[in-house]
Amino acid sequence: MKAMALTEQVTASRDRVKIVNYLPVIGKETIVNEIVGGLKAAPKRISPKYFYDEVGSKLFEEITRLSEYYPTRCEKQILTSLWDKLHLEFDELSIVELGSGDASKIRLLLRQIPEFHLEKITYIPIDISKAALNWAADELTREYPELNIHGIVADFLFDLSMIPENGQRLFCFLGGTIGNFDPDEARRFLEMLGAMMRSDDRLLLGMDMVKEFSIIESAYNDARQVTARFNKNILRVVNR
Repeated sequence: MKAMALTEQVTASRDRVKIVNYLPVIGKETIVNEIVGGLKAAPKRISPKYFYDEVGSKLFEEITRLSEYYPTRCEKQILTSLWDKLHLEFDELSIVELGSGDASKIRLLLRQIPEFHLEKITYIPIDISKAALNWAADELTREYPELNIHGIVADFLFDLSMIPENGQRLFCFLGGTIGNFDPDEARRFLEMLGAMMRSDDRLLLGMDMVKEFSIIESAYNDARQVTARFNKNILRVVNR
């Protein structure tokens, strides 16, 4: 994937919390060209990143709480007892979450860490939604005041160079997000990620397994139509 020029802008900074905006400065014409190019492709597509404005981020978090939507529920069950199996050092550990959303899954890992170790750990949530990062940072600060938080507003699909390199890093790519990619995109992304990881870094990758069609259809076509509202929200985003 082609790296994009980045601009750094500190959007929030307080004790133990810093949020930096690395989104590229791009004009409306660039966005229009990307969307039109996707709609002319076969098959037609719009990048999933356009789902996640403030409204879209809230709708997706609502989806994850639906009874039909099993991926989040199953993944959280796994995460609740996973920490000891990761064999990580606490000193200068960075937990990097790609597409962090409300950070609810990382909380499940943090709850397994002894409190006196938290001040040695930095949580690095990366998300395209600045509003989601600010909300998650506020919530985590209340629950874990000793935790260091370095939030990054960025489109991590194009560039990962802004991620700090100090200490061991646990990269978390959860929620089956890799399923949004076609096979070539997934391969390129994992190659990019692998190229910047060091030998002591770790990758925690969440993905779904093969399921009956009826289970998947129910999960992504819920009775309350929340997923439908989420999907249609992308039209509101690109038409702004």
